[in-house]
Amino acid sequence: MEQIYFIRLKDIPSKGLNLAIDDQNIWLDPIREYGLPYKIKEDFCVEVFIQVEGDCCILKGLLTGTIETFCDRCLEKAEVKIEDFFRIIERPKDKDSLDISFIVEQNGELYLDLKGLLWERFLLNIPQKILCKEDCKGLCPKCGTNLNISPCKCERDVGDPRLAIFRKIKIVNKG
Repeated sequence: MEQIYFIRLKDIPSKGLNLAIDDQNIWLDPIREYGLPYKIKEDFCVEVFIQVEGDCCILKGLLTGTIETFCDRCLEKAEVKIEDFFRIIERPKDKDSLDISFIVEQNGELYLDLKGLLWERFLLNIPQKILCKEDCKGLCPKCGTNLNISPCKCERDVGDPRLAIFRKIKIVNKG
């Protein structure tokens, strides 16, 4: 654990601590470690204010940056812009709790694992389905043609003939 991001709560002034972080290794180290298909396109920056209240930390900040990865439909390059305004209250984990806490006890003192917390914020802001564009048509499931570039010549499945009657139903939206 890098000491600069492992902050002892006692060392945070009572009026709080403002940090501006642009160290790309916060993101690059886990990306490499976990073999994730992400490339940093626009450097990530974090501005965070940390204040201690008893054994809790209040964190307010902004995480911004852009990654490049692959579209889940067509496998072309896709950009994901992250802009995360966050307000978090971190508490030490109860002994019997299965919750994750970024306040950890070490040698009888409490520390904030800021690097872990920022990595979590990064992950929470990556969409479940990454698309190159909102209306991406994807790949043909038969021949693999990228349907965004050109249509394929595969025969279209017309579906179950027993359900053909439902294709004739017109829904009228009143209002």
